[in-house]
Amino acid sequence: MKPIKTLICAAVAGIMAIAASKATAAAGPSPFIVSATVKVIVTNYFTGADDVQIQTIITKSLSTKGVFLLISNAVASTNNTTGFRTNFPAGSYLVFDPNRNNADDLEGVFYVTNKNGFYYQLDGFGTNAEYYSFAELDSFILGFASNLNEVSSYKDNFSNGTWTEKDFDTAILYIHDNPFSYDISANPSEVYDNNYAIVISGILQINFNSTTTSRTYSTSLSGSGNGEWKGDDIVVTKGKASEKAKTPRVK
Repeated sequence: MKPIKTLICAAVAGIMAIAASKATAAAGPSPFIVSATVKVIVTNYFTGADDVQIQTIITKSLSTKGVFLLISNAVASTNNTTGFRTNFPAGSYLVFDPNRNNADDLEGVFYVTNKNGFYYQLDGFGTNAEYYSFAELDSFILGFASNLNEVSSYKDNFSNGTWTEKDFDTAILYIHDNPFSYDISANPSEVYDNNYAIVISGILQINFNSTTTSRTYSTSLSGSGNGEWKGDDIVVTKGKASEKAKTPRVK
């Protein structure tokens, strides 16, 4: 028979392991944060003896919540014959992982998840085998890069089982509601095929750090751009996107 002290220690260890497991599950991947200051160009038409067209510029702030609502509504209302319509469950949020390839085998994948393990990748191939995408981050090292100049730099460091890397590159973030209007780097006019879309162009920084037990990475992008909002043209005067994540190292 095992000593009572040993049994108690084992029980405590088991409880701690379960608690740690639940905490890890609850934490989940880190959200992809997007914010922007946009100028919405609203055109009003007045008819009468003399037709008049008046453009009004309205400044608005766009948050991560607003961007996620764009994606959520787009996925929920898209043409279901392609096989990817769904409603996101409560607590869902946007994630970007530069360590994985998307459905078109390009580096970097966007997906939606929650603390309960829900997973929905924001690109793929529908039932008609046609590629679709609701979000992309394009640079020379990530995503589509058909029309981007290679203005990048990186620095690697290996020491005692630890690896760090810093990458800098010109990039374009494109989040939109028309799943078949993708590859903004090659076709800038694709943005106008959406009712809702945001484009941020600027300098992308990606930091990787790998140790014997874990891998961490962070992405950050700041710049300006354009887009569509309720069918009206917008100008992104200041846009930012970022994410930080830590995952166990796969041996």
